[in-house]
Amino acid sequence: MGGTSPCVARRHKVDGAPLDESGMRNHPVTPMTDASLVRLMEAQSEGKAAVIPVTVIERGAEAIREALAQLREQGIRYAVTDTLTAEHLTAIGEATTDLPLVTGGSGIGGGLARALSGRDAASASESAASDWTPIEGRAVVFSGSASEMTNKQVAAYREVAPSLAVDVDRLLTEAAAEQTAYRDEVLAWVLEQPAAPAPLVYATADPEAVRGLQQRYGAETTSATIEGLFAWLAAELRGAEVTRFIVAGGETSGIVTTSLGVEGFHIGPQIAPGVPWVRSLDGTLELALKSGNFGDVDFFSRAQGLTDQTTRESR
Repeated sequence: MGGTSPCVARRHKVDGAPLDESGMRNHPVTPMTDASLVRLMEAQSEGKAAVIPVTVIERGAEAIREALAQLREQGIRYAVTDTLTAEHLTAIGEATTDLPLVTGGSGIGGGLARALSGRDAASASESAASDWTPIEGRAVVFSGSASEMTNKQVAAYREVAPSLAVDVDRLLTEAAAEQTAYRDEVLAWVLEQPAAPAPLVYATADPEAVRGLQQRYGAETTSATIEGLFAWLAAELRGAEVTRFIVAGGETSGIVTTSLGVEGFHIGPQIAPGVPWVRSLDGTLELALKSGNFGDVDFFSRAQGLTDQTTRESR
C-alpha cells in the first residue's frame, strides 16, 4: 500500500483514511465496510479480540509481552496492536516471535524479520539486490485485481506496453459451453508480442463493471472462471519459455503460483514496500506477487527495471 498502514484504536487506515472510507469500501469482491479490526476478527473466528493501545506499544517489546500475557489471563484469544511507525513494528516483532500465529500487512513481516535476523529492512533489501541476477527468459504481466490502485497501475502500463483486456463475457460464455477458442487466442496474442516491455493481460475493471458481470453470471462463477484463465495461461506460458511472472491481485497470485507448481521462494530485491521479487526454490521461475493496493502507479514498469527514458521512447 505504499508503506505502513497504521492501526490506531483498533481502526485500520489506508493513506490516512479509515478502511471503510477508502477505495476498499467499494471493492467488488471483498468490500471493506468496517475499519474495526476487533469486530472483523470476532466476526470470522472463535473467541474474543482486544486492542493493545499505542501507549503500550510506545514502551517497547517487554511492555507488549506483558500486555499479551494480561489479555491471555482475561481469556482474550486475539490481540490487535496499534501501529504508527516502523519502530512500533520492530517492537511488535520482538514481542511476538514465539506466538503460534502472527498475521497482518507486510509491515509486520518486516518487524518480525528484523527481530529474527537482527538486520534492518534497508540492509536486507540491499543485500538481496546485490546478490540478485535475473534469470533468462520472457516476462508476462497478469492483473486480476479490481482494486483502486491496480486500476491506476493498469491504465499507466497500457500507455507503454502491449495490453489485452480479457473479454469476460466471451470467456464465461465459452467456458459454460466447454469451449477453448478464446483462451487459445489470448495465449497466441501473448506469444506474438515483443519480449520487452512484457505484455499485459488484465481482467481489472472498475467496481461497477465487475458488479455487472457478477449479476449476470454469479460472483463465484465469474471469479473462478477468470482465475482459471490466468492459471491455464501461466502453465502454458511456462512451457513457452516465459520465466518471469508479474501478478496483481491476491487471488490471482495464489492461483498462478499453484498452477506453476511453486512450493516455496527465495526472497529477492524489493520492488515496492511489501512486494519483492521472489525465485522458486528450483531456480527456474521468478515472480512479483502483489495484492491489489500495493505498489505505486508505475509498479509494472518498475518491476521490470524500466527507466523513465524507456517509457518516453515507448510512447
